[in-house]
Amino acid sequence: MPQPLSTCAAVRLAAVELVLSDMDGTWLGDDHSPSPGGTAAISEAAASGLAFCFATGRCPQSASDASGLDLSSRPGIYSNGAVVRGIGGAPLYALDLPSELLGSLGELAREEGICVLYNDIDDFWTPSLDAPMALHLHDDYGDPRPKQGVPSKAQLIHLVGREQELDRIEERVR
Repeated sequence: MPQPLSTCAAVRLAAVELVLSDMDGTWLGDDHSPSPGGTAAISEAAASGLAFCFATGRCPQSASDASGLDLSSRPGIYSNGAVVRGIGGAPLYALDLPSELLGSLGELAREEGICVLYNDIDDFWTPSLDAPMALHLHDDYGDPRPKQGVPSKAQLIHLVGREQELDRIEERVR
């Protein structure tokens, strides 16, 4: 069983400045809510003078909502590394995908009957809210409800569909 930070040797902690944690399946339980141990770990890290942040596939708003913490002033790595915030929550990096890619993946998804969800920092977009699985990330993970349309920029694109549909397009998107 892992030791609480407070019981670790001071010499081991002296070299540590930042504690990073994934969210889903790590810091959050199976029900996507914070575990008591995870919440205690953040408090303990702060009491030990360590910075704590998440490195997650979630967007910043979803991470904040799921954790129950105001993450706007904390560093963090979001959207599978496509959005990075530094000290005080200052934006450090956002991987804005080429606009041609947004259009071509949207067209591919439409042709194959797969839902495309574009993620622009904290906003989600989809060409049709009626598409199967358009609300999957919102309903299952608490991500912001998608808006209908295609954004002018996005850092992450989710292609969501049944396994057989996704298998059909795998070679075309690699």
